[in-house]
Amino acid sequence: MTSRRRRGLLALAVAGLVVSAGSAALRSGGEAAQPPAAQLDRALGATHPAAIVEASLVLRREERALRSYLAAVADPASPRFRRYLGAAALGERFGPSAAQLQGVRRAVEAAGLRVSAEYPQRTALGIRGTAADVGRFLHTSFVERVDPAGHRYRVPAHPARVPAALARTVLAVSGLSTKPLPVPADVPGGGLGPKDSRAAYNVKPLHDLGIDGKGQTIAILSFDTFEQSDVAAFDKAFGIPADSPAVEKVRVKGGVPVPGSGETEVDLDIDVIRGIAPRAQILNYEAPNAISNFADLFDKIVADGRTDIVSVSWGICDSGFDAHPDRLRIERSIEAAVARGISIFVASGDAGAYDCQRFMPEDHRLTVNFPSSTPNVIAVGGTLLSVRSNGSYLEEAGWEDVLGNGGGGGGLSPANPRPAWQKDVPGIANKFSNGRRQVPDVAASADPDSGWFIVVDGKQSSSGGTSAAAPFWAASMLLIGQYAEREGAGKLGFVGPALYELARTERPFPPFHDVTRGGNRYYNAGPGWDYSTGLGTPDVWNLARDFVAYLKQRR
Repeated sequence: MTSRRRRGLLALAVAGLVVSAGSAALRSGGEAAQPPAAQLDRALGATHPAAIVEASLVLRREERALRSYLAAVADPASPRFRRYLGAAALGERFGPSAAQLQGVRRAVEAAGLRVSAEYPQRTALGIRGTAADVGRFLHTSFVERVDPAGHRYRVPAHPARVPAALARTVLAVSGLSTKPLPVPADVPGGGLGPKDSRAAYNVKPLHDLGIDGKGQTIAILSFDTFEQSDVAAFDKAFGIPADSPAVEKVRVKGGVPVPGSGETEVDLDIDVIRGIAPRAQILNYEAPNAISNFADLFDKIVADGRTDIVSVSWGICDSGFDAHPDRLRIERSIEAAVARGISIFVASGDAGAYDCQRFMPEDHRLTVNFPSSTPNVIAVGGTLLSVRSNGSYLEEAGWEDVLGNGGGGGGLSPANPRPAWQKDVPGIANKFSNGRRQVPDVAASADPDSGWFIVVDGKQSSSGGTSAAAPFWAASMLLIGQYAEREGAGKLGFVGPALYELARTERPFPPFHDVTRGGNRYYNAGPGWDYSTGLGTPDVWNLARDFVAYLKQRR
């Protein structure tokens, strides 16, 4: 049979990116020391005392009880398996008491500050005030810096400290750096249209049954925004039904007023989802570009309770970030999402096994991407897809471009242990295993040679990268969730454990294409799980039927 390969462009905002003020080792509960990359940035001087500064007070919780609960909801042998909690119930059960929260509010207001954000899951309190007042409250001061691209940002001059009177309720301070996530360049070419991807990954049988996302809601986490006219142009070009819901902007911390350098990334996420689940309601949760806003976006999604599927295509190099308060804040927000039964699909990065090379090409350390390296998300790697002359699936290889320093992210988390459910699958226990979280979990087309068509500024282009693979997986699971509801199987919940259960047991419909060729510039693809493509790529129709059977068996 003949094969067909389409050209694309490298995805924009995901991974391989270093946020200098948020990527180094923590100093005594405050912000981080500057890593070598930050030495390229230039200090501008002290922040004006009247400038407005925001921060998050990370709240203490019943840590042991929450860990036990999260393990139980993922364990088929537990009576609490898949018994998820709402945001308010989660906060009341594991967070600080109402009296403790009121004490924090009073202390914040007494310092001349105001509480700017609260969430029912009680992960954190946002505070806001002048630089002078916030500095006094947190025992620090602030300086202005500028990176080589001209992006101005603010960081603490020295580590912040939790006020002693609040230490029993507040664990740490996060969100004091406004350093943006950089956006890498594009590589133009051709791409997969919606009909191509539906045929290649066997989505079409679900569409033939009327499973097209109608009545379903999916969220995108974004650090930029989009033009509705581009969505309309994509819809017209690729035959998206005229009655499909308009994409809704959900602004967090003021949102993003106009499209910026990350616009293509947002368009990519929307268009990939639109092509797979055309009648779904897409919520684009958007906040100003700063790593500290990751947690606020996750918290807003959990608090709103409008969806249980989230796609994330942004990230940073996971090096020297393991003890940082921003990481703590983000991971707690993600854990709250899992406790609510939300599945978060995160791109694993576009620099292969060397994620930090996206910021510093001379960095040859084996590194992975954050937050895909956390154990409470589904990390999505990348492949090169080949199809038959009729458009159906032929084969795939792990995406690796040695000359271009590109490839699907994968490797070992530097900080997080491997979750209990990531086990007993061929390939999981290997010579590189060290007890840490192994990335990715799954994969899909990401190589620029099999990229995805999108519309940006009214013009068709294409994009590759794992930031296309992640929204594809999110949209596919949304359809599977719709199918499961129609079949009376119930809601999906957090799907990470289920994907590994389906892979480790023989199923009537093989749910994954096992990718055994290619790699990610260091780790080779091979039988079973591997660091390049995880469990493999989906046969979506097969995965849907297996998932329904899995859910019905465990009701």
